[in-house]
Amino acid sequence: MLLMKLLPSSIEVLTGMGLIVVVLVFNPNIFPNPITGQCQQIVPSNQTNPTGLCLNSINALEQAMGTYDSAVATANANNPIWQALGKPELDVVVPGISSPSQLLTATNSNMLLYFSDPAVYPYPI
Repeated sequence: MLLMKLLPSSIEVLTGMGLIVVVLVFNPNIFPNPITGQCQQIVPSNQTNPTGLCLNSINALEQAMGTYDSAVATANANNPIWQALGKPELDVVVPGISSPSQLLTATNSNMLLYFSDPAVYPYPI
């Protein structure tokens, strides 16, 4: 799972505030490495390019909101958060947002804060 602090420059300049968006990332293949910002395939996938929607841009986030991947069920079989949410099949879920069009359309300038269910960062660094 990933918390994204979206800092669109126009909103920051006008209000002095950024927006915090919680993004529940259920596909580990698109979860960016905190050091490099790149993704690598962690679990098997039915997608031609399993890391193609690496979450290092808002455009990728918008696409991931509508993408179904077999990696989700494989990676989250024992994830209590995923189970409590009804086992969503989408790569990512943004609570309170049902459509990518509801996300900001500004260019991506994210600060990423990592959270995961296990006691340690679950993906290779």
